[in-house]
Amino acid sequence: MPQSPSSSFQFDVSADSVHVNQQRLNAAGPPAMFHAIFGIPSRIEERAKADAPAGNRNNQTHYYDQLGITLNEHHYTHQIQEINLVFDPAHSHHPTKTAFQGILSMAGVSLHPGSLERALADSSITFTKRLPGIWFATSGTTSDSSISIAVMTYGPKLPSGRRSKSRVIAGVSFCLKHDPWDTSYRPEA
Repeated sequence: MPQSPSSSFQFDVSADSVHVNQQRLNAAGPPAMFHAIFGIPSRIEERAKADAPAGNRNNQTHYYDQLGITLNEHHYTHQIQEINLVFDPAHSHHPTKTAFQGILSMAGVSLHPGSLERALADSSITFTKRLPGIWFATSGTTSDSSISIAVMTYGPKLPSGRRSKSRVIAGVSFCLKHDPWDTSYRPEA
């Protein structure tokens, strides 16, 4: 039975798995499986700028506005492939109405809204800076990894108008192992 969206969530993350309230999540699955964990979403939206080709659809985003959590549902497989924790809705691609309300332990390091980018260095997970403000970690090799972790950061605007060099975490995303051609959860046409 789905939990109430007002429930508290604890995320314990290692290099190869995400545990939500002690339940391991390391692979994509049907929305019903994730709704049983997180509850019924506040809303589900398709936020693409362009329409999908005829007979197809764009990815769906499941919003948990009061929790600061979104889930990304793949357009073709209809499986949840990504969990996003929104630390700062003003700096999120998929903003929720509130910042993340749960507990996040990233390999023993506690992260929360307002945490600084430099806290990532205290984690036993090795993050690579891909672009300014985007840190990435993958378990295993690309083909066999269980999860990938992305951390988005930003430099707050200073009174001078410049950006601070001390960067704040805006959000954390967990991409789950996913076969983009698996149609086992796709509704029949």
